[in-house]
Amino acid sequence: MKKIILMFILLLCYTSVYSQNHVKIIKGSESVFSHTSDVDSITFHSFTCGDKVLYGGEVYPTVLIGSQCWFARNLNIGTRINGSQNAADNGIIEKYCNGDNENNCNTYGGLYQWNEAMQYVTTSGAKGICPTGWHIPTIAEITTLSNTAGGVSTGGNALKAIGQGVYQSPSQNGVGTNTSGFSALLGGYRQPYVAYYGNIGANAYFLSSSQINSTFTNYMNLQFNYSNITLSLIEKDYGFSVRCVKD
Repeated sequence: MKKIILMFILLLCYTSVYSQNHVKIIKGSESVFSHTSDVDSITFHSFTCGDKVLYGGEVYPTVLIGSQCWFARNLNIGTRINGSQNAADNGIIEKYCNGDNENNCNTYGGLYQWNEAMQYVTTSGAKGICPTGWHIPTIAEITTLSNTAGGVSTGGNALKAIGQGVYQSPSQNGVGTNTSGFSALLGGYRQPYVAYYGNIGANAYFLSSSQINSTFTNYMNLQFNYSNITLSLIEKDYGFSVRCVKD
């Protein structure tokens, strides 16, 4: 009897661990189990904003902010390359990790050059490296997000996650409240030309899909010690964070 109980417990433990790392895929009358790392993305026909999205082996929470549905976490997909390299149009999604440290990608998400994030198309609102049904936000969509959060003068703290930012004075209060649910982390950036990483814990930079010209694109910046939101332009070769917004 003891052996039977022990075997049952071992089977139960194995099944529990197995089910956490595998998904059952049903197609017609056939069904197979696949490891989550082998699944590119899962789209649920009855998706409701607030559900989680499995993409590239990572789980992304989603949040409804105004009328927009956003990933509530920075994208972390692709193969890491060193800061001294430029991403290439080679069919492989390539990312930077601040400090060339994979742990920073696990925490803050990857940093992507604009062309890589867009997968080498220039259409504003392109899917890019986002999963099917999602896209790289346009500057108009980012502006809407900013306005919903409270405007460019004071909305930054509402976008920052709890624990991000500091209070220095009444005029320099960058403490994140995350009242929007956007949960922005101050993941810094990758600078081209000198293979320099900077501003981790100080700034969050988010790419838009709206280019200015062949060299520059729009982006959003949140600072650790201010509540404002900066919408500006930057060279496409910089490495910035990426959020996806629902089509």
